[in-house]
Amino acid sequence: MTFEHPQPRLNGFIQRGALLVWWVMLLSAPLQMMLAVLIAHGGLMFITALTTLLLAPTVLLLTTATPPVQITADGITLLPQVWRPHPIAWEQVSEFQVYPLLPQPDQEVNRRHLVGRRHYRAAEGVMLVVPSLPMQYRILGFFVGSGGKGAVAFTNRTHADYAQLRQLLVTHLGEPTPLAE
Repeated sequence: MTFEHPQPRLNGFIQRGALLVWWVMLLSAPLQMMLAVLIAHGGLMFITALTTLLLAPTVLLLTTATPPVQITADGITLLPQVWRPHPIAWEQVSEFQVYPLLPQPDQEVNRRHLVGRRHYRAAEGVMLVVPSLPMQYRILGFFVGSGGKGAVAFTNRTHADYAQLRQLLVTHLGEPTPLAE
């Protein structure tokens, strides 16, 4: 069973755009460093080059954090828009946790007003930590505190039929580990 983004075309546009911005960032950082060397008082250009390089992984995170997914009896296949599909056997999942990067309802006052109190749904999500995932998935692992392990998340805002997806994950992996208070 496949679980897509609620707006697949918009998601594809965002992921392709993020990949393009990432490439521009990687290409512009050396040029900024070269300018720092060539111009007098180029220290500021050197700082902007380092800042560009430090921000590049967060842009790449948009392409890998919550990809569409296909679930079978054997495992999960990640179906990102800009990367190759990546199969994960159930045995490869080392941790199943509540996704810690989602906003709490009291942090979304503007969103609640924008969509209306009746239509507002609090963000929900779960996350898999899979040490064997490729490098681009390790960025999320870094941000959620899993060290150098790869991670991928599934949320009610990035996956259609999230409740069914979550239930299938619970069936195969048990209940997710809750967030530490």
